[in-house]
Amino acid sequence: MCEEMSLRLADTVAALDIADKADALRAGWDESLRSLPGGNPPFLESDFVRWACETSGLAADLLDKTLETANRIAKSRPLATLAWYCHERLYGAKDREVDVGAWPLPIDALGDLAGFFYIVVLLSGTRRLLDFHRERGVPPEVTRQTLGSLEGCIRTVRENELGETLGINAPLLRWLALNWTGKLYQLGRLQFVPTPFFGELRAFRHRATGAVVTLADAGVRFRRDGQYDGSGGIHDEAGAWTAAADDTDAEFVGCPITPRGRATPRQVRLPKAEWRQELQRDDSVLAIHIPPGAPMAFDACGDSICTAAEFFPKHFPDRPFRAFACGSWVLDVQFEDLLPTTSNLVRFQKEVYLFPTVGGTGEMPWQTKLRKPRSGETPAKMTTMQRAFYKHVEKGGRFHGGGCFLFPQDLKWGAQVYRSQRLPWPWVK
Repeated sequence: MCEEMSLRLADTVAALDIADKADALRAGWDESLRSLPGGNPPFLESDFVRWACETSGLAADLLDKTLETANRIAKSRPLATLAWYCHERLYGAKDREVDVGAWPLPIDALGDLAGFFYIVVLLSGTRRLLDFHRERGVPPEVTRQTLGSLEGCIRTVRENELGETLGINAPLLRWLALNWTGKLYQLGRLQFVPTPFFGELRAFRHRATGAVVTLADAGVRFRRDGQYDGSGGIHDEAGAWTAAADDTDAEFVGCPITPRGRATPRQVRLPKAEWRQELQRDDSVLAIHIPPGAPMAFDACGDSICTAAEFFPKHFPDRPFRAFACGSWVLDVQFEDLLPTTSNLVRFQKEVYLFPTVGGTGEMPWQTKLRKPRSGETPAKMTTMQRAFYKHVEKGGRFHGGGCFLFPQDLKWGAQVYRSQRLPWPWVK
C-alpha cells in the first residue's frame, strides 16, 4: 500500500510538472491518501465554493475565478489529489509541523488561475472554522472581519511569485491559515494572534510607581545607535558592543532599552525588592498584525487594541497573554525623525514601548514603494511618507524595522504612558 501511495505522489507531481518540489509534499502524503474520496472532495462542489466565497466576503470577480478554479481542479485527478492533500495537512494533520510555505503552485496545470488554487484549499476549512467560532461565542461581525482579510491580501500583496496575477501562493496560505484555523482574529483595524514573545529582553515594573523599564538579554550585540548590529544591513565594526546581564539575590543587572527603542551600554541595577519581572522571551503575548488596506488611523488602532484586551479573556480564557507585542517595519525608530508628529506611525510608536529587533535588508519597505502603474492607470502621487522615505534613501539612509510591547494595564491610548513615565536614571533618554 505504501509503495502504491508513493507512486501516486510521483505520478501526481509528474502530471502537474512539479516533480522538483516533490519533497515538500512527501510528509503526510500517505496518510492523506487513505481518506481521499472516491469522487471529488466535497469542498470542490460549486455550491460549497460559492457559499465559502460569500461567507468570506469575496467580491464577484474573485468569486467567479475561485469557482472556475475549483471546477478545473475537479476535472483533474492530479489537481484534486493535490488539493485534498493540502486540505488534510492544513486542517487535519496531527503533528502540526506542516511546512506549508514550501508547497508548490501548479502553474503549468492552471495557468493564470494558479493563484486561486490555494484560495480553494483555504476556503475548504470555512465550515469547520464557523463551527469553532460558534463554540467560542465569537460574534458574527468578528468572523466576517477575520475572513474578510482574504480579499485585502489578494488585492494588495504584490511581491510574490505570482507577479501581476491575482491570488495567493504557499507562503501567503501559511499566514492566512491562522485566520481559518481559529488562531488569528481581526478586531477592527488590527489583527491579533497568540504567540510566544520574540523580544530578546526582559521587562520590569516598579512595585510602587508602576514604571516599566527593559533590560537587553545577555549576548545581544548592538551598534552605537542602539540598534542590533547588522539590522538593516548595517554593521558597526568600530563601535558595536555586546549586552551583559546578571541576576543576583538582590538585583537584576543589565543594559537598558529606552521606551524609544534604543539600547544603551551603561549597565543599571534594579533592586528586586522594588522591581518585579513582567515579560521575557517566550512568554505568551498577543501579537499585533497590521493587515494591508486602510490607513493606520490612530484612534482605530487604539480601539482595536482595547477590543482585543476584552475579546481574548472572554472568548479564549485558555489563551492568557502577558502583553501585546509587534515586530514590523512600521516600528522603525527613525520614523520619528523622518515623519511629521501628526503621522499615524509616529503617534502609534509613542503609545508603545519600542525595542530593537534583528531584521530588514535596509531597503525601503515594499508597502511604501511607488507601484508601477498597470495598463490604463495613471501614476500615483507620492504621499508625505513616500516623499520622506525616498529622500532618506537618496541620502544613503536605510531601514531596519523594530519591535514593541504594551501591557494591558498600561493601555491608556493617547496618554503615551511609557514616554511620560520618569525613568530611574536621568541619563537614559
